[in-house]
Amino acid sequence: MERSRWQPRAPWRHSIQLTSALALFSGIPQLARGQTGALAPSAFLWGSASNASVSLIFGSAKGRALVVFGLAGDWNTGERTATVGTGVRFNTGTARTSLLVEGLFGSAGWAAGLAAMTRSDFGRASASGRLTLTHPLQSGGDAPAVHGSVTLHGRLSHVLRWGTSYAYDVEAREVGEHRLGPSLEVRLPRAAIRVDFGHGLGRAADELCVRVMVPG
Repeated sequence: MERSRWQPRAPWRHSIQLTSALALFSGIPQLARGQTGALAPSAFLWGSASNASVSLIFGSAKGRALVVFGLAGDWNTGERTATVGTGVRFNTGTARTSLLVEGLFGSAGWAAGLAAMTRSDFGRASASGRLTLTHPLQSGGDAPAVHGSVTLHGRLSHVLRWGTSYAYDVEAREVGEHRLGPSLEVRLPRAAIRVDFGHGLGRAADELCVRVMVPG
């Protein structure tokens, strides 16, 4: 997908966007303190690489508070992006969920992001998902976009899981890209490695993506 430059209709929107992002950042610690129960401190690493992009995110969690920072790059456009974010994490029954407010800086300037990630195990099956909303904070930035993925797995053995994965990228005033294909996950004692074979739907190209998660 070719990236387009998005022009806001009025300058006053910049201050509203910045104020909204600051309000979300300030509200995260209050939400973290409002949760009950204790979670052990941990550090973790998320990494992914495909024939289209690469990203690496390091996170640190203490209690329910969560801080992340990372780098990402696009093979096709050569664009580089730095990310810093703060958020909260939850454990509800079999589900583990993280909610992040992120600031992204790239060649198109600053953008604000809201990301939600969840994973759940139930019996011999598991499900995971990620949803990211981004919006530029200055004139000439990339258009607002939605990126998401949903993965469903069934357990073949103690370490091997197999299923399907669906991913989508939708950008304002652009045709969305959708990919659907098989997914394989290997769970090691200190890491999880997932391979998604995303067959492009419509105008989207096929994509092979390898994701690695190393928990603390």
